[in-house]
Amino acid sequence: MRWLACLGVLAAFLHLSLVEAHACTMGSTIPSPGALANPQRELLDTAVSPRNVAFLAYGPEAAATLDVARAADGTIVQARLSRRLPIGPTHSIFLYTLDAPLPAGARFVSLLGGPAFETEAEVLDSAPLPTELRAAEVRHSEGNDGCLRRDSCGSITTLDLDHPEESSAAFYGVYYGDSPEEVAEATEPTALALSSYLFVDEALRRGDRFVAVTVFDRAGHESAKSQTVRIANEGAARPHAPPACSRATG
Repeated sequence: MRWLACLGVLAAFLHLSLVEAHACTMGSTIPSPGALANPQRELLDTAVSPRNVAFLAYGPEAAATLDVARAADGTIVQARLSRRLPIGPTHSIFLYTLDAPLPAGARFVSLLGGPAFETEAEVLDSAPLPTELRAAEVRHSEGNDGCLRRDSCGSITTLDLDHPEESSAAFYGVYYGDSPEEVAEATEPTALALSSYLFVDEALRRGDRFVAVTVFDRAGHESAKSQTVRIANEGAARPHAPPACSRATG
């Protein structure tokens, strides 16, 4: 599977809705391939993970089992494909989980990108609690604010989600649809996000749309959905300034 070697590069160009915003801003607001370590893992040389840490891979297809990490003694850790999270017409994020927890206090090198990680004693054996979604709003800008290359961004549309920053969250699942019933019936998220906003297609500004959010923890467990709220559209507004692109998330 040669595409695995390119996961770090592909993650930087990943876009949940495949629209025209700048590639660097996309990679900074969505989960990257690798171990689901602590949410601030991009700032660390060595991340800390639960013993049953889950792993993400990205591509058009995935194997049933995957080499995800290498231990200090050279032993290869394999994980099993447990869920496919579609993010576009051709590509998906694939969630891999372990058959048995890793030993506590061990160091591993991720084979999917991202920093090395060490296991703590914790095993996450239940789904996280749902978050409280208080409001959702579409913001749109026709400017080039925040672009690394000023000629690379036309317009940018973001969906702002007003919910607490959950300490258990590795990333969030975002479910939206044309009615509360459609959101309630959906079994797979429409999009994934690392934070309380995400880049979306401008079409989300038109018509009545509804959204709910779930929490994915570092073991790959997903919470129940939050309450469903109507998406507000306040018209033109300055979107979130994207983080600096000096390093990729992972």
